[in-house]
Amino acid sequence: MAPKGTAGKVSAGLYLLACFGVIAISIAGREQRDTDIVVAYAMLLLAFPSAYVVAFVFGLVAQALSASFGIVVPGGVVSNVIAVLVMGSIGYAQWFILVPWCYRRVRGAI
Repeated sequence: MAPKGTAGKVSAGLYLLACFGVIAISIAGREQRDTDIVVAYAMLLLAFPSAYVVAFVFGLVAQALSASFGIVVPGGVVSNVIAVLVMGSIGYAQWFILVPWCYRRVRGAI
């Protein structure tokens, strides 16, 4: 669902452009050792506060896989791209679907 107004469309486009920029940083910096940290902080900032819940769930799943089956979830470009896509989707839904819907509900109730 796309935003209706011009300002909403521009901000949604900038948000998606920023997410693709984080993917580009992830791919371009795949040989650098701290690229995972940069990608994580960038997405935590872009999709705040829902990205913290997603990051927590990622950590729980990785811990459960490691403790139960001995599977270690590797880092790297694929992991970063998956994290950006999931956190970016959640952030988009939060900022451009849920927040405007709540605003309209509250504004209509007043």
